[in-house]
Amino acid sequence: MSLAEEFYACSVMETLRGEDGNKFFNLHDCPGCVNHLFNKCYLTYHQNLSGQLRANDAFGIIPQHQVDQDVAFLETQYREWLQVIETTNHSDLLLQYVGKESRNHLKNSRKFALRRRQGSRLQQHAEKSVVLHSKYLYLKVRKFYQELKATEQLVTACGHTILIDGFAHFHILFRHYAQHVKEYQDDTSYHVDQNLNPENLPNELVAILQEYFHLIPCASFNRERTYVRINGTVYAIWFKAHQRHSGGQTNQVLRLQTFYPVTQARELEFVGALAEMVAPSGRGLFYKPIVQGAVTDP
Repeated sequence: MSLAEEFYACSVMETLRGEDGNKFFNLHDCPGCVNHLFNKCYLTYHQNLSGQLRANDAFGIIPQHQVDQDVAFLETQYREWLQVIETTNHSDLLLQYVGKESRNHLKNSRKFALRRRQGSRLQQHAEKSVVLHSKYLYLKVRKFYQELKATEQLVTACGHTILIDGFAHFHILFRHYAQHVKEYQDDTSYHVDQNLNPENLPNELVAILQEYFHLIPCASFNRERTYVRINGTVYAIWFKAHQRHSGGQTNQVLRLQTFYPVTQARELEFVGALAEMVAPSGRGLFYKPIVQGAVTDP
């Protein structure tokens, strides 16, 4: 059963009530609903991991015995997922990406705690928050690629192949979304445009790049980075050379690395020196103008 099927079936089960108003199913007793239950508990308690504050769901105040069960469940999930992300040799590529990115966030969280001289309890809470957030994002990315029925997307134009896969999707979601759970990141910009659906982000990026290559001359393409304006905000898209292995062959591609709103003055100054074309979609596409048949590298 796919994650989308699990989420749908378990959400229906969760709403079923008898004439007395009691639930037909306790999702804690349904092994097939563990991912749905995790999402539900994470969204309910991610800012209240100890369960000491009053908790609410769609049906009102959650009784304390249910809070205790949910918090214990999240503790188990934390310990199990910590083992997953600390493993460095996953055969599953997405888990390998997730593990490496999550370990980097844990490392940064620990450094932040040392700088702030946080106590052990506060530090443990911060690490648990990172680990649980990692699993929450992993489920989003896994669900996307299950529904896509592929593990990657390719955009080919101007003699280049750009690879968009779970590596970029997970990195962007972890680093540039959900600022409220990342106190340890004080040098990062965050997405706030609700029109950019984080769960559909790879498709959004494919659409941006396809439009770019359709309208901008190939000679203006910067293989390191490009910029786009969406709803008034300037975003950076970065690439890096990558060896793609597929079908027993190895090909050189440009792998999309990250996508974030530009807020630093120096980078905005760089963008200001570029030309901008407003596309039919309303996006602004930035590029280095061609001068006398050549483009000077920015």
